[in-house]
Amino acid sequence: MASTAQDPGPDPLQALAAFAQLGTEPAHTDVDRVMRSLVEHDGWYVPAALATRLWPRAADSRVDLRGDPGAGGELHVFTDREAVMRAQRSTHGSYAGGVPGARLFASLGAPHTALWVNPSSPREHQWWVSAGAYDVAHSWAGAVRIERTLTALAPSDPPPVQALRGYPGYQVLHSHVTGEPVLVDLPGLGGPAVLAFIAPDRASAFLDRLGPARADAHLVTADGASAFAQVRDTAATAFVLNPGSPQPFTLARSDIEAVAAAPTDAAPPRPAAPDDIVADRPAWATRATGEVTRVG
Repeated sequence: MASTAQDPGPDPLQALAAFAQLGTEPAHTDVDRVMRSLVEHDGWYVPAALATRLWPRAADSRVDLRGDPGAGGELHVFTDREAVMRAQRSTHGSYAGGVPGARLFASLGAPHTALWVNPSSPREHQWWVSAGAYDVAHSWAGAVRIERTLTALAPSDPPPVQALRGYPGYQVLHSHVTGEPVLVDLPGLGGPAVLAFIAPDRASAFLDRLGPARADAHLVTADGASAFAQVRDTAATAFVLNPGSPQPFTLARSDIEAVAAAPTDAAPPRPAAPDDIVADRPAWATRATGEVTRVG
């Protein structure tokens, strides 16, 4: 199995500021860019009790805020210590830093009615995820976790079979004509490959580069068991994940068969997320892109 070095991703404040310049109708790809930067960020300050559960070592960097406790159900989090200090008068409680974004976003659920990034910071550095979009946050957390798991492998390491089989959100490139996975000849693989994407931004970037050929293909979302079974039943000699990205991953035929044949572990329960927004959104919070958006 082969992988490239991990793409560190953009600084979250830079990504948020760039998004703020896009106006009131950003594209899904613009939201994806911000979501990746937030989930890949590993320096979050979150309430100390939550930090202890998500990342115990975060207790080494604590900040106590003495502001208004408030009555809302939002979860206030901060990208950095400076953002925490700006909230001295508006947020109450102990915060701890260094929490990985993948763990934070995977944990979103009741009783919190929304995630508010950097309250009290300039609006171009804020972000809002409502309870209605927690599934988006969970999906991004899962995508970043599996990408990082693959990136950490040495070339001689076996594939993480259970992690690959357990991921629920592969987007596999299919043919409109046959309805089957597309077989693509790529240099150095010794035969045709099936292509799939772990995260939506990788899929969008690849499709945008196809040009007119994009009309002949579409993406089908599949869980690990279904995706690897589909690939196994083709003539593919390889399964390439996130092709064309800074971190593509190639699985050989033997890897495909191992994942397809593995038993499926019981999925851990996902944190409950209410279907409706319980707390009122700030009056200035926009809904330009559904329930995942900047504020301002």
